[in-house]
Amino acid sequence: MERTMECNIIEWNKDVSFLKYKNRVIIGNRFNGKWLKISKECFDILEKIIDLKLDSRELFDVFEDKEDCDYFRILIDKLEEAKCFKERNEEQEHEIEYIYFALTNRCNLNCIHCSVDASSRLREEYLDTNEIISIIDKIIKVNAKAIIFTGGEPLIRNDFFAILEYTRKHFSGKIILMTNATLINENNVSELAQNLDSIDISLDGVNEETCSRIRGKGVFNKVVSAIKLLQQNGLTEISVSMVLSKINEPLLDDFYNLNKNLGTTPVPRVFAELGRGKESKDEFIPQSELSSYAGIKTKEEYDKDKRELYDTLKVCDCRACKTNYTINYDGNLYPCGLLINDKYKLANMRDMRDFNSVLEFSDKQAILNVENIQPDNYEKCKDCEINIFCWSCIESIDQLDGTEEFTNRCNRIKNYLIETIWESEY
Repeated sequence: MERTMECNIIEWNKDVSFLKYKNRVIIGNRFNGKWLKISKECFDILEKIIDLKLDSRELFDVFEDKEDCDYFRILIDKLEEAKCFKERNEEQEHEIEYIYFALTNRCNLNCIHCSVDASSRLREEYLDTNEIISIIDKIIKVNAKAIIFTGGEPLIRNDFFAILEYTRKHFSGKIILMTNATLINENNVSELAQNLDSIDISLDGVNEETCSRIRGKGVFNKVVSAIKLLQQNGLTEISVSMVLSKINEPLLDDFYNLNKNLGTTPVPRVFAELGRGKESKDEFIPQSELSSYAGIKTKEEYDKDKRELYDTLKVCDCRACKTNYTINYDGNLYPCGLLINDKYKLANMRDMRDFNSVLEFSDKQAILNVENIQPDNYEKCKDCEINIFCWSCIESIDQLDGTEEFTNRCNRIKNYLIETIWESEY
């Protein structure tokens, strides 16, 4: 592997976390999810190298034994690949990548699990067209990778297409729409296809029966028709999501097959007990019955192949308040769409000069509250030997805080993860 950090001082970057267990140490990058497990002896040597402020050329001169030198050369390469070291001229803060903008809290459906409690009863928008455009201008200046329009149902706004066209004309990044797709028709599909890079459609079922239990009658066929219309007009980057419920979770294979037949990307989602979800939680699968790492849901499943679990595990790489932000329908700025709560409200976009001033204008207590639910800071988890592995979403910590489900979840997966991560010889 070609070296990438010649003459750079070796120094841990700010996203690195460490876990220690017996005579092993895990070095994890909380930004990209990558991690390495090494002996404590090797870790102590790395720490000495960092304390001595050696650069990536000088550090190999400290080894007299060629075998040791070769081992650390490989180790340093792996740590560089995982971006665990500071890079030359590294910026103090991460660049903003994804900004979710809820254009409205109105919706033409009344889904039983709606986390934002969107309603068709509302008649007026909180932000008018000019205020929306002003906020978009602030987003454009920060050069984000993507703007994701969400809601409510964005298409319910009378000025949606004016907003979309303005954004496409002035924004060079990706524009993504999250929608229920029931308002897509032959009259507007061409404009959507021309101005969007991709679209994320909520379905929550595999047929009319399962979809109607959650989203209402007639939605399934409307969504399928909308998908075909979009594809016929050239928009093929389409994902279809399904929040896992007690009804549809046994039908996951059918959900994947449906997406295969439709030519869309399947996105299973975990239920969030927010908004109307608080009233319908018995219909859905609670957090305690789902592990937070991709592809593994129960002990029985990961018992089948420990090595596969070990190879697929990532450390928590939640980017809320780092590269991703959510603007709510009232202009309030939050770290994430699942953390729309007064204690996490950072600021209001109408009060900010631009998005680059997010840290200047953000409420310091709100930022601290976000930091306090990071798995390596959270009071109940901070001393745990696997804390950065068992949570992929910090909202889960917030949601389960102080509940019996939190304890049940911990009891169910902790020992097995310790055995798999620490006591294996992989």
